[in-house]
Amino acid sequence: MNLRRDAAASDAARRLDGEVAEAAKLLTIVMHCKSQATALQTCTGDDCVRARAAFTTCANEHAHSVVQALVQIASTRCPEQVAEFNACRTHLPGAKCEEQDLDALRCASRQVLLSSRAELSAG
Repeated sequence: MNLRRDAAASDAARRLDGEVAEAAKLLTIVMHCKSQATALQTCTGDDCVRARAAFTTCANEHAHSVVQALVQIASTRCPEQVAEFNACRTHLPGAKCEEQDLDALRCASRQVLLSSRAELSAG
Protein backbone atom coordinates (compact mmCIF):
# COMPACT_ATOMS: atom_id res chain seq x y z
CA MET A 1 0.00 0.00 0.00
CA ASN A 2 1.33 3.43 -0.89
CA LEU A 3 -0.53 5.80 1.42
CA ARG A 4 1.36 9.03 1.99
CA ARG A 5 4.30 8.43 4.29
CA ASP A 6 5.99 11.80 4.40
CA ALA A 7 6.02 14.62 6.91
CA ALA A 8 3.00 16.19 5.24
CA ALA A 9 0.96 13.12 6.16
CA SER A 10 2.02 13.48 9.78
CA ASP A 11 1.11 17.16 9.79
CA ALA A 12 -2.26 16.45 8.21
CA ALA A 13 -3.08 13.71 10.71
CA ARG A 14 -2.20 15.98 13.62
CA ARG A 15 -4.57 18.66 12.31
CA LEU A 16 -7.51 16.30 11.84
CA ASP A 17 -10.44 16.42 14.18
CA GLY A 18 -12.69 13.63 15.24
CA GLU A 19 -11.95 9.95 15.15
CA VAL A 20 -8.56 10.20 13.43
CA ALA A 21 -7.29 12.65 16.04
CA GLU A 22 -8.74 10.55 18.86
CA ALA A 23 -7.18 7.36 17.50
CA ALA A 24 -3.86 9.11 16.92
CA LYS A 25 -3.84 10.36 20.51
CA LEU A 26 -4.64 6.89 21.82
CA LEU A 27 -1.90 5.28 19.72
CA THR A 28 0.56 7.98 20.76
CA ILE A 29 -0.08 7.25 24.42
CA VAL A 30 -0.12 3.47 24.16
CA MET A 31 2.79 3.08 21.75
CA HIS A 32 5.17 5.89 22.66
CA CYS A 33 4.28 8.34 25.43
CA LYS A 34 2.71 6.37 28.26
CA SER A 35 4.92 7.77 31.03
CA GLN A 36 4.47 11.35 29.80
CA ALA A 37 0.68 10.87 29.63
CA THR A 38 0.63 9.45 33.16
CA ALA A 39 2.68 12.37 34.44
CA LEU A 40 0.29 14.78 32.75
CA GLN A 41 -2.74 13.10 34.33
CA THR A 42 -1.28 13.23 37.84
CA CYS A 43 0.47 16.61 37.79
CA THR A 44 -0.37 19.65 39.88
CA GLY A 45 0.65 23.30 39.60
CA ASP A 46 3.88 24.12 37.80
CA ASP A 47 4.55 20.42 37.26
CA CYS A 48 1.72 20.45 34.72
CA VAL A 49 3.53 22.93 32.48
CA ARG A 50 6.54 20.61 32.35
CA ALA A 51 4.38 17.51 31.98
CA ARG A 52 2.42 19.04 29.10
CA ALA A 53 5.63 20.10 27.36
CA ALA A 54 7.09 16.60 27.79
CA PHE A 55 3.95 14.96 26.39
CA THR A 56 3.77 17.38 23.46
CA THR A 57 7.43 16.81 22.63
CA CYS A 58 6.99 13.05 22.76
CA ALA A 59 3.84 13.18 20.63
CA ASN A 60 5.52 15.38 18.03
CA GLU A 61 8.58 13.12 17.89
CA HIS A 62 6.41 10.07 17.23
CA ALA A 63 3.71 11.57 14.99
CA HIS A 64 5.08 9.90 11.87
CA SER A 65 5.15 6.50 13.60
CA VAL A 66 1.53 6.93 14.66
CA VAL A 67 0.48 7.73 11.09
CA GLN A 68 2.44 4.69 9.93
CA ALA A 69 0.57 2.55 12.47
CA LEU A 70 -2.75 3.81 11.10
CA VAL A 71 -1.54 3.03 7.57
CA GLN A 72 -0.66 -0.52 8.62
CA ILE A 73 -4.04 -0.96 10.29
CA ALA A 74 -5.77 0.33 7.16
CA SER A 75 -3.77 -2.13 5.07
CA THR A 76 -5.12 -5.07 7.03
CA ARG A 77 -8.53 -3.92 8.27
CA CYS A 78 -9.81 -1.53 5.57
CA PRO A 79 -9.33 -3.28 2.22
CA GLU A 80 -12.14 -1.42 0.44
CA GLN A 81 -10.82 2.04 1.36
CA VAL A 82 -7.24 1.07 0.54
CA ALA A 83 -8.37 -0.35 -2.82
CA GLU A 84 -10.14 2.95 -3.58
CA PHE A 85 -6.99 4.88 -2.69
CA ASN A 86 -4.82 2.63 -4.85
CA ALA A 87 -7.31 2.86 -7.74
CA CYS A 88 -7.22 6.64 -7.51
CA ARG A 89 -3.42 6.63 -7.60
CA THR A 90 -3.44 4.22 -10.56
CA HIS A 91 -6.01 6.12 -12.60
CA LEU A 92 -4.73 9.59 -11.68
CA PRO A 93 -0.92 9.31 -11.53
CA GLY A 94 0.55 12.16 -9.55
CA ALA A 95 -2.75 12.93 -7.85
CA LYS A 96 -2.71 13.15 -4.09
CA CYS A 97 -6.02 11.29 -3.72
CA GLU A 98 -6.44 12.99 -0.35
CA GLU A 99 -10.10 12.11 0.12
CA GLN A 100 -9.42 8.40 -0.41
CA ASP A 101 -6.35 8.64 1.81
CA LEU A 102 -8.41 10.20 4.59
CA ASP A 103 -11.16 7.61 4.14
CA ALA A 104 -8.60 4.85 4.75
CA LEU A 105 -7.21 6.69 7.80
CA ARG A 106 -10.72 7.21 9.17
CA CYS A 107 -11.49 3.52 8.73
CA ALA A 108 -8.26 2.56 10.52
CA SER A 109 -9.09 5.04 13.28
CA ARG A 110 -12.51 3.48 13.78
CA GLN A 111 -10.81 0.09 14.13
CA VAL A 112 -8.45 1.47 16.80
CA LEU A 113 -11.29 3.10 18.72
CA LEU A 114 -13.53 0.03 18.52
CA SER A 115 -10.68 -2.13 19.76
CA SER A 116 -9.95 0.17 22.69
CA ARG A 117 -13.62 0.26 23.66
CA ALA A 118 -13.82 -3.53 23.48
CA GLU A 119 -10.79 -3.81 25.76
CA LEU A 120 -12.30 -1.38 28.24
CA SER A 121 -15.58 -3.32 28.27
CA ALA A 122 -13.78 -6.63 28.75
CA GLY A 123 -11.49 -5.26 31.46
